[in-house]
Amino acid sequence: MDARVNLILVCDLPIVAWGLREAINAQLCQLALVACVAHPSEVAQWIEADKRYVVLLDLDGGNGIEQIPTLLSGSNVRVLTLSTTEDLEQQDRAVLAGACGAISKRESVEVLCKAILKVHDGEYWVDRAATERILMAVAREKGRDHAEQEKIARLTRKEKQTIAAITLGSDASTMEIADRLNISEHTLRNHLTSIYAKLGVRNRMGLYAYAQKHALID
Repeated sequence: MDARVNLILVCDLPIVAWGLREAINAQLCQLALVACVAHPSEVAQWIEADKRYVVLLDLDGGNGIEQIPTLLSGSNVRVLTLSTTEDLEQQDRAVLAGACGAISKRESVEVLCKAILKVHDGEYWVDRAATERILMAVAREKGRDHAEQEKIARLTRKEKQTIAAITLGSDASTMEIADRLNISEHTLRNHLTSIYAKLGVRNRMGLYAYAQKHALID
């Protein structure tokens, strides 16, 4: 079995990418730099199904945390983020988005290689304090999700039908929506008043956004 750790670098800052490439290649360790690309969308072409990869994602350029899920579309890929920031919230958000850790560019190349090897072996490159913060964030998010599900559960069948009719087209008039539901505009307004109160939204646009966020749109 190939003992090398297949590494793909994602960095859209040419000078930084060159420096990282040279630094990694100069290390006497088992890292094999498979490719250096500018955008996460380019990673897939370098992935082979029977091999494992660590993607080192530089967050200091135009690539962001929101692209981590795209990189994880392959089950044989693990992501480690790299940046100059000391912002703990950004590091935590990267892990919550699916990364296996975050490392600062202020660390030595030796520490970077160690982090890559750890991530490749299925471990996380986060300290105890970060672990506690992330677990607390997950717990808070679960609490919010539970609270929102309780709100949604209070909706009546007719109110859910109203939401479905509204989400068919956010620019439809009140009369058009009422016609879809075969009810009067007055009844529709009553339904909307009740829905707004239950879900904590203020208008139809807010309701549309809420329905998208919480998968109420079929």
